[in-house]
Amino acid sequence: DGDWDMTFDTDLIHVEVIEEYNLWYAKITPKHNQHGTETLRFMGYDDYMSVEGVWPITVSEVNDPPMVLHIDIGGSTVSVDNSQPDRPVAHLEDEDVIEDQEFTFQIIAEDQDLEGERQSLEYSFVRALSDGWDADVDVTWDTGEVSFTPTNNDVKAENSKMTFGISDNRDEGEIKLEVYFELTNDNDAPTISIPSTQQRTYTQFREVRIKPMAADEDPDD
Repeated sequence: DGDWDMTFDTDLIHVEVIEEYNLWYAKITPKHNQHGTETLRFMGYDDYMSVEGVWPITVSEVNDPPMVLHIDIGGSTVSVDNSQPDRPVAHLEDEDVIEDQEFTFQIIAEDQDLEGERQSLEYSFVRALSDGWDADVDVTWDTGEVSFTPTNNDVKAENSKMTFGISDNRDEGEIKLEVYFELTNDNDAPTISIPSTQQRTYTQFREVRIKPMAADEDPDD
């Protein structure tokens, strides 16, 4: 309609017509999370005449991986660092993660594809910082609810990180969430035992020596 410009915007794409070294080209940038087809009309002209051309531009769909929105702990939210989208990080060092006490939280995430194309997400436990992690980590696969009860062995192993997988079950649709925390020791009572020996016959008024074995189960005793 005669409304020509060097830039052009639609919901799908942004177009810039650029001239470099007497050459002209169109720079087409798809908009975030958009796909479909747009028809563009270009005009070239000199001092004497002009010519027009029509080209359809198709932006193909790609799968957007999930994004972790936050961590929910008993109704309170903890923010997540998504500066690396495929490796988000959550810091729970201010939360009470204590030996022999159950700790629970929920991973709140969503699929980033267009609303009608979003998939249900699946959650899984990948690993802890130490291969010696002792406590079972229970992850509800379809809600992202996590619970575990640290043991004294976990305190000794100085575990402070867990990794969880979040997937939409499509190509390149899995991310790994790293959760950092501090594991607090809960004092364990000492234990004592007397090593078993073969039954002996003792003479009256003779000294009998028994050597109990005591131990403290806490780290570093």
